[in-house]
Amino acid sequence: MTELSSSSSLGMDNEQRAKRGAILLVIARLVTRFISIGAMIVLARKLEPAMFGIVALSDVFWTFLQGLSIQGMAVRVVQVDDTDEAAFKRFTAAALGWQLAM
Repeated sequence: MTELSSSSSLGMDNEQRAKRGAILLVIARLVTRFISIGAMIVLARKLEPAMFGIVALSDVFWTFLQGLSIQGMAVRVVQVDDTDEAAFKRFTAAALGWQLAM
């Protein structure tokens, strides 16, 4: 009986940790977004319109690449089969290469 109660409390602990991690992730992304918006406001005031246009375009492109990187890797990590070590090594090398390229 004690094994069952300890395993259910372990599940609850993992659930709480998952919720806390999700909340921290959302907070981190919001803080990052607000810092980015603040930097854009400062740059808009300091740069000429043509130069700010280049900065804005590069920011859009960079945000797009980050979104692809984050979403693609997260989905692949969930889908990768732990028993296929060769596939895991290929994925790890590709993910590392992608991060280095960014």
